[in-house]
Amino acid sequence: MIGLLAILIWWYDWGVLAGLVLAAALTAWIFLDSQRRMIEALIWRVLSVVGLVMILPSLYEKFQTIDRIFAGRFTAADLTGVPQILQRVLLFGALGLVGGILAIVAGFGYLILRQREPDDYPYPPLGETIREGPPPAASTHRTRIPPVQETEVMVESERAMAWLAVKSGPWRGKRFDLTTGGRKDIGRDGIKCDIVLDDPKVGREHARIQYENGRFVIYDLASRNGTFVNKQRIQRQTLMDDDEIALGKTRLVFKEV
Repeated sequence: MIGLLAILIWWYDWGVLAGLVLAAALTAWIFLDSQRRMIEALIWRVLSVVGLVMILPSLYEKFQTIDRIFAGRFTAADLTGVPQILQRVLLFGALGLVGGILAIVAGFGYLILRQREPDDYPYPPLGETIREGPPPAASTHRTRIPPVQETEVMVESERAMAWLAVKSGPWRGKRFDLTTGGRKDIGRDGIKCDIVLDDPKVGREHARIQYENGRFVIYDLASRNGTFVNKQRIQRQTLMDDDEIALGKTRLVFKEV
């Protein structure tokens, strides 16, 4: 009992303010960071918000009751409701402590989530000079490289209407044709992707290009390092001639026929 009382005194003295600031900071960080990195973190977002809300009654009770008691501003009329006041103090104090713990759990949970992929990488500006070298002879994470087809007979629904030219990166000078039929997935996974980029900063399934209503559209597939068109991070973007696409350290230029 004495230990519980000491915890409540500590909580209402300054712990509730520290808990509120910490919970608010963790909530803001989880929301902003997960949105910037396009990480699905709904459970940690909800948990952090719930923790923050649970602390608010303790803050109210601190200013409404506890601070008044220590300041000697409690009147005789207030003393008639002492049992109810004690119940509120205990209930709101316990609620606030649980809320602070939930916010900390949400912060640690999201931190573990964002560290799952080893290629977490701050995107370099397009103007940055990147040291390039010849394409590596072999790679442990690439199972195949789609062959460049010099001549292919296509049906009317699969005409080559555009292409991607690799401007910089490990596969500089390579060209990938885009047809009006189907879709093209871009990434490191040689089995699932049609356009394979041997770039460690490119996700296994990083982006997708498909033909919609007479235009080519690029989608980001929830990649960790993002998909950029003309220096702007996108989730979906209709491509125009000469648009520059950045995936990891690889820069591609979209060209229409």
